[in-house]
Amino acid sequence: MGERDRGDPPPDPESGPSPFDQLDEKEITNTALKRIPLTSTVAKQYEYFADWLQEFGDQLYPQGIFVPTSYPKPKGSLVKLDFRTNAGAVIFAAIGLVVRSDEAVPGTRSGMWIGFKVIEEPYRQMVDRICAERALSTGKAPGAPRAGE
Repeated sequence: MGERDRGDPPPDPESGPSPFDQLDEKEITNTALKRIPLTSTVAKQYEYFADWLQEFGDQLYPQGIFVPTSYPKPKGSLVKLDFRTNAGAVIFAAIGLVVRSDEAVPGTRSGMWIGFKVIEEPYRQMVDRICAERALSTGKAPGAPRAGE
């Protein structure tokens, strides 16, 4: 089996637990989120929406997103995602919980698996649409990657 990115979608969604399976919906509520300080903001600007989509489209799942970074935050960190155009228009915004941090090993990228905790409906719909379109084009279910992939 060849080397692959940890952010790549899995060939088989039934092959083990997803990083997002570690999200306990009962553990963190919107009320609790208001009391937990954000540990970081992942912010980046793009010329066009297509530029953001090219960078994150394959890393986006209904449950969350894989954010490649050389300095991933530890599991349990609360992060704000804020992606905008150079003109300041919001492309995507959400608050998420780091459910897994991956340090780079040969053949992989380091980064954070961030499960969505607070996401407004227009962004939720956009995520669902991107995942559904990717599933149609690849023939793979839009779920999150499974362990070992």
